[in-house]
Amino acid sequence: LTLSAANAEIYGPSLVFESGYGNLGFWSSTDDYAVWNLDSPASGHWTVQIEYACDDTTAGTPLKLSTRTRLLTARVPGTGTWDNYRTWTAGTIDLGRGRRQLIVTAPEKPSSALIDLRAIRLIPPE
Repeated sequence: LTLSAANAEIYGPSLVFESGYGNLGFWSSTDDYAVWNLDSPASGHWTVQIEYACDDTTAGTPLKLSTRTRLLTARVPGTGTWDNYRTWTAGTIDLGRGRRQLIVTAPEKPSSALIDLRAIRLIPPE
């Protein structure tokens, strides 16, 4: 499952979709969050890969992914600059089969900005 930034519902005072980069950017408040609706075809521990950029000077802030009943929190590694995109395996999240929402938040206030997020890929369990 690929959850692109363009398909997210975005909320909060500073989070925006940057069409030139195809990402969610200016993520600088704990009140900013993004929501995706998804339909999980299988239950189990799904691997979470994130396509993103993060300047090294702001790296290390936690990113939280939640389905309201399941949670994954990981610290965002730096990619050098805001223009250098990479794919990062953030961990796994236990998803049940069926429809749900995935909500991404910053549980701590970022020093500058949290992440420039292009996509989240959920890789099914083996």
